[in-house]
Amino acid sequence: MYMNVVEITRSLVKSLNRDELQLCRRMLSFLDKRGEKRISKSLQLFELLITSEANSSNELSIKIYGEKKKENFSKLISRLRQKVMDCLLLDVNIERPNTYSLRSKTLYVIRKELSVIQILIVRGKQKAASVMLEQTIQKAKDLELFEDLLIGLKLKMTTCSYSEGFTEYNSVYNEYTDTLESLQLCFQVERLYGFIGAISTFKKWTNENNEFLREEIVKIEANPKSKNLRTVRYYLTFLYAQYYQTLNNYSEAEKHLKRQVDITINDLVFSQKSKQALAYVNLAQNYIYLSKYTLAETTAKQVIPLVSVKFVNGLYALEIRFFAFFYLSSYDKALALVNNLLKESEETNFKFQRDKWEYLKAVTLFMLNEFSAADQLLLKINEIETDKNGWNIAMRFMTVLNSIERKNFDIADAKIESTRKHISNIDVNISNRDKLIFYVLQKLSENSYNFNKTAKDVQAQINELSALNNETSWKLLTPECVIFQQWFQWKLDGVRTELKVPFVYDTGHELKIAQ
Repeated sequence: MYMNVVEITRSLVKSLNRDELQLCRRMLSFLDKRGEKRISKSLQLFELLITSEANSSNELSIKIYGEKKKENFSKLISRLRQKVMDCLLLDVNIERPNTYSLRSKTLYVIRKELSVIQILIVRGKQKAASVMLEQTIQKAKDLELFEDLLIGLKLKMTTCSYSEGFTEYNSVYNEYTDTLESLQLCFQVERLYGFIGAISTFKKWTNENNEFLREEIVKIEANPKSKNLRTVRYYLTFLYAQYYQTLNNYSEAEKHLKRQVDITINDLVFSQKSKQALAYVNLAQNYIYLSKYTLAETTAKQVIPLVSVKFVNGLYALEIRFFAFFYLSSYDKALALVNNLLKESEETNFKFQRDKWEYLKAVTLFMLNEFSAADQLLLKINEIETDKNGWNIAMRFMTVLNSIERKNFDIADAKIESTRKHISNIDVNISNRDKLIFYVLQKLSENSYNFNKTAKDVQAQINELSALNNETSWKLLTPECVIFQQWFQWKLDGVRTELKVPFVYDTGHELKIAQ
């Protein structure tokens, strides 16, 4: 992704919080050789990047100089960018409360110290450099900052090679190689975490993926270092949870996710609010799969004091709470939460997610018998139309159900026909469950929405949809919020009852690790 110098500098400026903005303004004012009473060009540019929509160097140059001055502006914006970066790295900003985690603060301090140590070595101040180096190395060890620890140890090898003798040099070298092995193991587990996350997000999870994950976990656990490296133990909580969840062993996954929460609260390496929020979101989602909806809601609520609701994990926590209330048939509470989701995400670029939440709102209105309001929402959703998998099909089915409830049978027929064409054209096969649902909807259309007559024709399909723990079973946290076979029964009986969410079977399957 390309960004020009103006875009980069504007991003830096807009990353500053209120206190940092004020400090940066003071720094830029001090730069004016003519005194603080006159605003420097650096400060003018700084303010323009905050308030102006101008994006090109020429536009900004004209605002500052009254004309295009390419060379002058290039020097000006380079100086400003450097000053903003200096401001971000000032101790007063790094140490500011509730800004960075202990690990992040220490990382920034260590990297500044290593730069200073290298300068001292070049200038012949070996004693001061050695004293600082020992302190910096210890900080890196304490928080498993292995990349920086390696730089520190390499500097120590350089200095001790001509001052301490072979024994000391060899000792530092051995520590260096040991640290390198620790770094490689940490990189291995972090890479696996990222790889698994990418597969889960963008591809369908397969048995081959699960076997690969199992084999990789076994390899990591076989490494003697894995027992004592906190970074490895932290990321393994994610990997174990993913493995067990894909086997429907949510009870075992719960143990690892609780460990994840404990690590983010008590371990200095990972005790930061964003990681705690993620841990609570993961645990809350697992409680949904265990059909512990009240516990899922209260767990997701723990995220509130940790991160802004506008952040990703804050929004995900709201989504989990929505599903918890929906499955508990508390539709008024679910509606309030999905409205909050839509409000808090207004300024984000989560277009697809926002349309999903609009869909969830429509489903909730459907369950509250507000069919007209649900219909208006379903008509305006656009982004889900680009999804060739579950959300698009679910929205189409929901539109049919809502049209049937409103007795708009012509619209229902038209949507069924358009869905037939859609299914025949898409390049990704729909699920077998969706095929069964569509078959029932087609039969309803053929029978002029006579449910008694249709029930005889589709009994086998309804039985298959109602079965538990097979490929065509209903699943939690999927776009099909209104369980189709239950809705069909409601229409058949002429009575709406509470949604009965099937309990997910927990396999109890365990991962065997060779000791």
